[in-house]
Amino acid sequence: MLAEYGVEIVPNNVRRPELKTYAGATLEHLLDRHGEGHLRLVLTSIVETTNNKRALIEPVITAVSWLILNHPRWVEDTSRWLDEMDKINLLALFDQATGARGEKVAPVGSRNRVVYGLLHDRLKDRLGEGSAQGHLDL
Repeated sequence: MLAEYGVEIVPNNVRRPELKTYAGATLEHLLDRHGEGHLRLVLTSIVETTNNKRALIEPVITAVSWLILNHPRWVEDTSRWLDEMDKINLLALFDQATGARGEKVAPVGSRNRVVYGLLHDRLKDRLGEGSAQGHLDL
């Protein structure tokens, strides 16, 4: 399935350009736990949106997955969902979560939650409160 998106899993010692990821275990886990349809929507939400082809990193993948699981109403209209995702730079959210720009640094274990929270806050005003399902786990 990854080949359909042009995505390649690479080892950690290889530079990670667009459509390359170190998060093979995360993608495999999503496929095993939530199925092909869920993984396809996660990948589409990242690699087929503006400026996010380099955002195939574990905290971003996990945050997008959690949003889809927690807010199924948000993704019912896939076109609207993708239009809203187009407006968000996912790597900028990750940078904010990790303090890459001199802001408060989130501990490694909570980066997924911080990226999720930042992404959720940007989408809830545009898509509504949704219907949170409480799936903040992989």
